[in-house]
Amino acid sequence: KPVTLDLKGHTVTKTYGASNHYFIVVNGGALTVKDTTGGGALIASPSNDTAGTKYGYGIQLRSNSSLVVESGLIQTSEVAVDIYTIVSNVRVEINGGTIHSTGDSALTLRGDANVEAKMTAGTLKTTSNSRFM
Repeated sequence: KPVTLDLKGHTVTKTYGASNHYFIVVNGGALTVKDTTGGGALIASPSNDTAGTKYGYGIQLRSNSSLVVESGLIQTSEVAVDIYTIVSNVRVEINGGTIHSTGDSALTLRGDANVEAKMTAGTLKTTSNSRFM
């Protein structure tokens, strides 16, 4: 089913340490992220556990899935929005908001077939030692 997440000015955080453990995985569905109040964010922060794992991944899309970002902030320390390697029929639409990775790519487009990304407004941002894909 299509899901709309309206942050309404709230910040939702997730702290974990596993590599490739995403905050949200959309697998065969549709997710819209928006913030109708302003100041809302999804923040995936790295953990600082004793094993030294420090990962904070954002949203990953699998086959037959879509993501629409209308407003708000998605901030991670690793990949912020990722289209998985072996997928098809995936769409990302960015109409506003900010997607920010502090240590990797803001948006990674991979996939096997029928992968589309459209950006009409908003910001893709990376900081030191990071990259755009």
